Amino acid sequence: MFDSGMQERVQNSVIITDSSLGTVKKLIQFLYTVDFVQGDDLQELFDLYYAADKYEVMDLRTLCGHKIVSNATSDNTCEILQLFHRHNDKALKIEVMDFIRSHSDAVFQTEAWEMFEVSEPETAELIGVCLKKK
Repeated sequence: MFDSGMQERVQNSVIITDSSLGTVKKLIQFLYTVDFVQGDDLQELFDLYYAADKYEVMDLRTLCGHKIVSNATSDNTCEILQLFHRHNDKALKIEVMDFIRSHSDAVFQTEAWEMFEVSEPETAELIGVCLKKK
């Protein structure tokens, strides 16, 4: 980026518009210290996971992903599953699927699941088929 004629070299800066200042600070802190500042705010973890994936900081992505899975509830599993699907995180998708399997009665009665069936019908059907085989 800084070695070519790109805008970042000319301006001697990188402009990040798709992450909050707090998220970027946590990402940079991790890069310098390998210290993962844990929080329980799921949206902050989603944002940090997104940034870690985008900038290929895979250790941070993995840490965020596991923290997200540990905060899974019947109400938020669909959102978590969609996040991991968007980022092609197969290992964590499997963990979320295991959570759904273990808590299927509660998950399937949520409004989030109803919305998931509409927005991701193929995935919802696949989950249903897999659960029938258990």
